Amino acid sequence: MTIADPKKLERLVQLLGMLGSDFEGERATAGRMASDIVRASGLTWRDLLSPQRQQAHQAPPPPPRPLTWREKARACQALPAEVNAWETDFLASILGSGWDTLTDRQAAVLERIHDRLYGASAP
Repeated sequence: MTIADPKKLERLVQLLGMLGSDFEGERATAGRMASDIVRASGLTWRDLLSPQRQQAHQAPPPPPRPLTWREKARACQALPAEVNAWETDFLASILGSGWDTLTDRQAAVLERIHDRLYGASAP
């Protein structure tokens, strides 16, 4: 986990830098203030310093949203060296059509092209 507020994080970094001070009182005050920031953030030092715990507490990324047929077609057009002349014409045709939906056959052709270029597991 990490401290979300950038100002608090910057202050914590400054305080930790003061732990190397030649003055015992300054070191003690800096340490106490740093601990206060960590505690007020609902964390422990272990939470901040342990990579395994950081990964365990991170929220999983949201699932990718499915691509629309237009997004898939544009993604395929973005790899012109990977598509043949017929596929290039097909992609230009469906994108230039102004249609809201594709026929089942067009959708299947687009899926085959997209899966070949980006893998079947791509969204």
